[in-house]
Amino acid sequence: MTLLKPFAALALATALTACMSPEPTAEQAAAAGVKPATPAIAATIARVKARAQTGVGRQVAPGITLERVYSRGNTVFFDNRMNPALTAVAKREQTRFQADTMKTFGTKFCRKGTGTRAFLDEGGAIQVVVRGADGTLLSGGRLTGCR
Repeated sequence: MTLLKPFAALALATALTACMSPEPTAEQAAAAGVKPATPAIAATIARVKARAQTGVGRQVAPGITLERVYSRGNTVFFDNRMNPALTAVAKREQTRFQADTMKTFGTKFCRKGTGTRAFLDEGGAIQVVVRGADGTLLSGGRLTGCR
């Protein structure tokens, strides 16, 4: 079981995407509840990002491609894009898509023995955002721990 806050995170994702820069500023991240990274977790963040960067441009779930990975404070952000064929379906079935997305990503990030699981166990957080082919925010969530 994972600890997800999908609706609060969707609001966070919406707030963070309002900025013009490709990544949220420190002020925007702080306002959205992102905690500063401790020195102890900084090395883990670097490992998680380095491993995740190898997946940029690849499908991470059916019809969903990882676009970029970055961090701010104790949070690693995973920005994803849905292919055009599935974007319309996701828009029509927003609630189900939100639940399915968070279940899929929560399961992937919380597998035992993964770097992301260790990162979460150390107090890190993962923010997942999925946008449609047109850039519309379709779903998002913040993973803060695993059970």
